[in-house]
Amino acid sequence: MSLRSLPAAFAIAVAAFAPGVAHAQEPGTATVVPIQIIGPPAERLNLVILGEGYRAAEQQDFRDDAERNLNVQWSIEPFRSYRHYFNVFRLEIISQDSGISCDPDDGNVRRNTPLRLNFANVCPAPALARGITYGPALTPGTGGTA
Repeated sequence: MSLRSLPAAFAIAVAAFAPGVAHAQEPGTATVVPIQIIGPPAERLNLVILGEGYRAAEQQDFRDDAERNLNVQWSIEPFRSYRHYFNVFRLEIISQDSGISCDPDDGNVRRNTPLRLNFANVCPAPALARGITYGPALTPGTGGTA
């Protein structure tokens, strides 16, 4: 499947993380993997599972996590009844650090990941924080914020 068959916004987002020809193991490298294709993206709901916070050596963990969580999703309504309305893609994106930032169960620290996702909009996050948010830009090469 070529990127041209994906919705334009999604293709642009992927291209931003994978400019030109990249080596498969470099942080920030992204690969779009179709999991379930039911029909043309313009005529279906398109679910994209983001592999944020998985290093190159952890990509199989991400694949396993995505499959396990999709199986749970497909087992409950309304997803069970509407499963065949969804195209599903996995975005395998290599992170420099494992995990996402501000996880209160994992040291509440900032991590250097391509999408800069956080468990909360502040770090350190409150103990019950679970809303994934987009974080501030990272200073290249430092893992710190700009």
